[in-house]
This record gives sequence, C-alpha cells and structure tokens, in this order.
Amino acid sequence: MGPLMLIGTHFDIGIRDPEWFEHRLRLFFSVTAPSLLAQEVHDFHWVLFVDSALPIDVRDRLEAILAPFEGRAFVHTDPHVAGPDVLELASRHGIVDGDEGLLTGRIDDDDAWHVGHRRCRARAARLLAATRRRGARARADLRRRPRLGDVRHGRRQGDVQERQDRHP
Repeated sequence: MGPLMLIGTHFDIGIRDPEWFEHRLRLFFSVTAPSLLAQEVHDFHWVLFVDSALPIDVRDRLEAILAPFEGRAFVHTDPHVAGPDVLELASRHGIVDGDEGLLTGRIDDDDAWHVGHRRCRARAARLLAATRRRGARARADLRRRPRLGDVRHGRRQGDVQERQDRHP
C-alpha cells in the first residue's frame, strides 16, 4: 500500500486537572481511538506522547484504550520528539527498519479521522514516490491545475493533458 505511517498524539502535556482528564479520556475513548480503529487501511502505528508526570491511573486507562490496536499503539513519555528523533523512535519500536519510508501524521486527542483518511494518505505517498522516480515531467503534470470539466465529465487526467498538448 505504501510506506508505513506513524501517527502522533499529544495527550495531557502540562495538565494536572483531574476533571480535564476525565473529560478528555471520554472523548479519546469515544471519538479519537474508534476513528483510527475504523480506518480502511491499518498499516500505521500510533504513539501517544505524554508528560512524565501523567498520573499512573490515567496512563493505565490510556493503555487500556490502546489495547485493541494489538501492539500498533503505545504510550511514549517524551513529548518533545521531533524530526530525526521520530525515525529513531519508530526504529526502536520495530516500526521501520533501515531505509524504509515512514509517513508521519498527527491527530489531536479530541479529533477523529474519516474512515478513508489513511487510504488517501497512502495514495498520496505512492504518487509522491512515483513522481520522484519519474522526475521533473511528472512533477510538472501533478502541478497542472485540473479544470472543472476534468471531473464533471469523468475525463482522465492523461486525456486532458494530451488535448492540452495538441491545442495549447
């Protein structure tokens, strides 16, 4: 399908209010986690970045919410992982090995993704990889702005491009 994806969520960074935790855990349990479980494509891992001072009972509840992901989701205590550290984190957890590609994404702890979101991102990754392989001409074709008639009349992108080349 394309490169694996590591989805990140920051949960609780700097928060100490028990009422906030209760509210946020309910949202996380009923909205965020189910939206990722419902994805049509499951070639992703999910990391929750939490503060080291997160109460242990809250961490236990988070890990219970992540259990249905069967090892594809985990809690990580360093909320400041960014850039090359993300690849190192993915490697440490066995998500990637060597020079494999890795897409990264983010979902807030109170948001949901449409069931086809990961599938669309996988398609975008394949297009990007193909563009890199084919070079500048492919990049130029992808940048060409589609016309309204391209979609309305069910025309394929290549057909439209050929007509434009013949009739500039």
